[in-house]
Amino acid sequence: MIRIVPGSTRPAKPSLAIVLVYEGAALEKAPYGDAALATHAKADGFKGEKEKSFYLPGNPRRLVLGLGAEKTADLEAYRRAGLTAARRARELKVEEAVLSFPASAKKEQAGAAAEGAWLGLYQYKEGKGKPAADAKPGV
Repeated sequence: MIRIVPGSTRPAKPSLAIVLVYEGAALEKAPYGDAALATHAKADGFKGEKEKSFYLPGNPRRLVLGLGAEKTADLEAYRRAGLTAARRARELKVEEAVLSFPASAKKEQAGAAAEGAWLGLYQYKEGKGKPAADAKPGV
């Protein structure tokens, strides 16, 4: 399950904290952010660029996704961030993830991220695998 929360909210420790940030944002001040996150992200070269991410294992595990510059972060940036967040949460086999937005994010941007998460988790399963033993052939 992925729970979406405003930037100022910080629920109890989830399995994975996913934080969307604008380029150049201070990670120490982001939800679930601290000096360790900022230091490791800087050492890895993460600056919050569009479609870039940084993962830090720990308790909670943290995934920071860049949206690019605040002035140019469009709905597609949020959609792609939501897609990446959902896929990484599935890869990491987390039971619960919290998706946190920048404080200035709008309702439409949250909707775009939710749409991206839905698209990221979609799997086409029709026609895959063997038919059931009791399945009747189509007419």
